[in-house]
Amino acid sequence: MFYPCYYPETAEKYLKVFNELQITDLLGTPKIKDLPYAWYSDFVKSFFGAVDLEKRERLIQEFFVLIPKKNAKSTISGLIMLTALIANPYQGAEFALIAASREVVNNSFIPIV
Repeated sequence: MFYPCYYPETAEKYLKVFNELQITDLLGTPKIKDLPYAWYSDFVKSFFGAVDLEKRERLIQEFFVLIPKKNAKSTISGLIMLTALIANPYQGAEFALIAASREVVNNSFIPIV
């Protein structure tokens, strides 16, 4: 179960961008919306639906996702970062993806670039 979506319009805007991204290390480079995973759409809506764009304020500051190994967690985190970079309306906004090692960061971005 994920957090509620406080701003559904914002969540849908970002989910639309997220769903159009492609996974380049899968055969045929499918779009996210064509993958069989179910959990990430709800998470993306909760994550981006917690942002008040007018006040430039995030209502939920931290998220914790407990998913077993080999369920695309790193890839999804890279896609969320890429979605934020693409759909962000603010000039000069800063984003960071923090990981335990460079290998883990590579797991986030290599499948999507």
